[in-house]
Amino acid sequence: LADRGVRIELADLPLRLASDRQDWLTYFRHQLRVALTYRITNPLGYFGSLLVITLPIFIVVILSGAPSSKLLLLPLILFRGFTNHHILQRLDAQPPIWKTLMITPICLATESATWLCSWFLTSIHWGAQHYEVTRKGKLKRLSVVRPSYAGSR
Repeated sequence: LADRGVRIELADLPLRLASDRQDWLTYFRHQLRVALTYRITNPLGYFGSLLVITLPIFIVVILSGAPSSKLLLLPLILFRGFTNHHILQRLDAQPPIWKTLMITPICLATESATWLCSWFLTSIHWGAQHYEVTRKGKLKRLSVVRPSYAGSR
């Protein structure tokens, strides 16, 4: 757009997005689409995101098997939960802190799972369609998927 002479300005305040309610499978597929697009368009940068997501901590805790190692998860969950809660408050959402803290482990597990899955996939499902994600992040339609498989309603 800027190359075409269109003026681009950044907003002073965050934009609040509203979307339809999603079940967990729909949410996971959305997260996976985003992760796969980032991974394909910028593999080295996406690999570096491993440093800021929780996958390494989950792996260490799971592999160690020591009960005391699970204490490593508590500070992570609390930090991410309070951070998420602060972000939600800045966006004028007012969930009780206990709800944010309860959902945080699920968010962390989803984040780690989508990061890991994105390295083994090259295509995604969106609605009733099956797409390949190209190197430039564009979607190339592959086939039609049955609605029950694609998570469509």
